[in-house]
Amino acid sequence: MKLLRQSVYKNALLTGSLVGLGFLPLPVLGQVVLTGELLTNPGAETGNLTGWTVLGGLGNTTPSVDNGTYDPGYNPHTGTYHFVGDTYPGGGGAQGFLQQNVDVSSLPGATTAQIDGGTVAAQVTFWELSYNQGSSSDYAQIGLTFKNASATTLQTVATSTVMSIGVWQQTQVTFNLPASTRSIDY
Repeated sequence: MKLLRQSVYKNALLTGSLVGLGFLPLPVLGQVVLTGELLTNPGAETGNLTGWTVLGGLGNTTPSVDNGTYDPGYNPHTGTYHFVGDTYPGGGGAQGFLQQNVDVSSLPGATTAQIDGGTVAAQVTFWELSYNQGSSSDYAQIGLTFKNASATTLQTVATSTVMSIGVWQQTQVTFNLPASTRSIDY
């Protein structure tokens, strides 16, 4: 999932139905709060990468889905499956990414006028657990690329890098949609 323009994993585990992307208008009188998941298969619960495009990756850096057997003892935060990734040994830090494009041009409850007025935000939520490898331990990061109707990049943003060794950590960040956003690469 990373700089993503997506999200990066280095042997990181991202899990559960809680990996997600939602939208909410910023507090302005008369606006409706949008709720609900906008990603397909956000927590890998189909047991495969349905809905996701795999980018990059060499060998075991290619993101995949796991049920807790990849690294015994590192089980999904919730549900049966989670996403896993790795860095490629000798691959110069090669990383794999997952990406999903979300069309926001016709979201129920948000108009293009609200988006273009800067009153809609994307909320990213994910859980991360790092495999302890000392100074080169795993990490995760989610990135969003906001695009206009012509698929031209308007802005790219990312969460901070998250490295949580031994315990699942939830991260939640909200980003304002730039005017003219019609889709987001997550």
